[in-house]
Amino acid sequence: MTPGKDYLALACGVMIFNADGKLLMMLRSINTRADHGRWGIPGGLVEFNETVEDAIRRETKEETDAELRELQYLGYVEHILRDEGKHFVSQIFLAKSFSGEAVNMEPDKFERFEWFDIDDLPENTSEVVHRAVEHYKRWTREQK
Repeated sequence: MTPGKDYLALACGVMIFNADGKLLMMLRSINTRADHGRWGIPGGLVEFNETVEDAIRRETKEETDAELRELQYLGYVEHILRDEGKHFVSQIFLAKSFSGEAVNMEPDKFERFEWFDIDDLPENTSEVVHRAVEHYKRWTREQK
């Protein structure tokens, strides 16, 4: 049985911004679970007996070698890929602080990393990222 394909999968994603206020995104290869050829944010599936926060810390370390410190929960995104027959519910976080340089630890899964302005995302950006940006903008408005 495959999570997200044979049953609904719980996933997580994190928005990491650099000092210039740009969002870290990764171009997903054919070897990823979904969204091949699309720009996404660090994240992945939550494992059984793992908290969502532990999962996002683990996934970020595995993918980027960065260590997340303070996290802010932003909301969830329903990620339904009808053409692929997949369904994920992703819990989205903001990394309020992190340590380390973001490097591509899984070059078989991610073609490259880049930093983007959230108001000027590439055309082939995952719907998860667009929805995460909406959550982030709403959260920043509420902080004022």
